Amino acid sequence: MSSMGLREQLGMSKDPDFVIDVPEGWSRRDVTSDSMDSMLESLKTQFMRAHQPAMYTSMKRLIGEAFAGMKQSGAVGFYAPVDAPEGTFLMPASIIVRIKRADGGTSLDSYVRTLIDQRGAEKLFGDPRTLRYEERTVVRVEGQDFINDSVTYLSPIPGSSRKRAVEFVASLISLPQDENQDWLAAQKSLIDLCIASLRWRDSKN
Repeated sequence: MSSMGLREQLGMSKDPDFVIDVPEGWSRRDVTSDSMDSMLESLKTQFMRAHQPAMYTSMKRLIGEAFAGMKQSGAVGFYAPVDAPEGTFLMPASIIVRIKRADGGTSLDSYVRTLIDQRGAEKLFGDPRTLRYEERTVVRVEGQDFINDSVTYLSPIPGSSRKRAVEFVASLISLPQDENQDWLAAQKSLIDLCIASLRWRDSKN
């Protein structure tokens, strides 16, 4: 595992930076066209190794739409397996990083209650500092259905009086016939461990 930090992008300068551990081959990228091109090139290499050019074509469109969505939602960065070592194939996945702010300068407490009541959010590994919930949607691209498993995590930023939180949104793409395979559950467990490794820097809290 390697440590990836996110500096000076948490919305307000007084907020501390954070670090999470990510698997080998993963890296943090900014939401830019260069980052998208680099990610596509890496995925193309992986899919060609796996003799799945058609899936790469579909994924290219999905990634383009994902980047447009990230920019629109105010994402400050993302983690993805862009630098996977040769000889490995990682399931298409990413972790988007956003800063969630309470409306009107209030705390996020009511928002958190809504996540618990309406989306079934639970404490990550029993840690009350981080909530986790899952959603599943079907995405159709060029006549092919894909399953998008979205796992969202929310953790308050120290010193913000629960008015701001870092939000990680992990997306895992699979084919319908693959959705119940053990490796999908393993990928979710791996991302859980990544988020559970969250540490804050320069914080007295």
